Amino acid sequence: MFSKALGYSKSEAKRNIPSNKLQDDAGLGYGPEKLAHVMDQLIELFQMRLLGPDTDANPMLSAKEIRAALLPFMSRQDQQIREILANGWAVLSKASEDAYWAKMRTHPLERLMVRNFAHLLAPYGESPIQDVTLSRRIIPAFFAALKQMMGPELMKEYLARAQQLVDQNKSSIDGVIDWEKIYDTVLAHAIINDILIYIAQYFVDMERRRIWMIDFFRRQMPRPKNDSETEWQFDDLAFIQLITALYSKIFVDLEYPKALENMQQRYGPYNVDMLTDVLHALQEDSKIIHAESSHVALDPDI
Repeated sequence: MFSKALGYSKSEAKRNIPSNKLQDDAGLGYGPEKLAHVMDQLIELFQMRLLGPDTDANPMLSAKEIRAALLPFMSRQDQQIREILANGWAVLSKASEDAYWAKMRTHPLERLMVRNFAHLLAPYGESPIQDVTLSRRIIPAFFAALKQMMGPELMKEYLARAQQLVDQNKSSIDGVIDWEKIYDTVLAHAIINDILIYIAQYFVDMERRRIWMIDFFRRQMPRPKNDSETEWQFDDLAFIQLITALYSKIFVDLEYPKALENMQQRYGPYNVDMLTDVLHALQEDSKIIHAESSHVALDPDI
């Protein structure tokens, strides 16, 4: 503590607080580095409130001043502190998820393919909300469906490519992978788009694929862990949510001439035209499903 009894002035106290330039997170590992960043934010806020911008205005610090500066941190009622804690929890949750997936070294392709609809998945520990979020129980069912559509040989090839990508980018300290960096790599985009283009042939008849996937998912999804999970169903709207998110990024590429040209060079005009057909089929099927859903919701006899 920086108290009057210790004879610290504000300027001396400030010199005794490590600056960001002195930080050395090397060797901490991915998760601890994220925690250290949250700690840095709290320390910097405490330093600013304790010392202020003018360190010579009131040269001596009393124990009372220090306790007053600490009180908002201990009470957790200060809005700025609460924001740091809330944002810090989001960062740590993501780090925890990254660490989990890093240990699942045999499933890197699954991690890549789930990326496009991960934002729709119910948060860890929370139950999904019908028509809003997707249950995490669909992940093994989704990957099983992917295997069916790709076939064993192609699946084996892309499992190996995804594993190679992960091995090239994992941390040398603790093996944890920064997936955000991996998602931005050319190889990651190529793996995801190659698979989406290949399985597009199965989605030209969207209604038929929807009926098949709903039945397949319901048979493949793990058993629910609680009553609220039991109430959630992979239905028509959930299918539309999933496929819309899965193809959203590559559909956007169709709108940009350069991206479209690159796709035509890599996949050929036929496959790109088929992707456009899938987009139109999804739009039409989505209109039908949402119209039927609205009709059911508004029907007073139901």
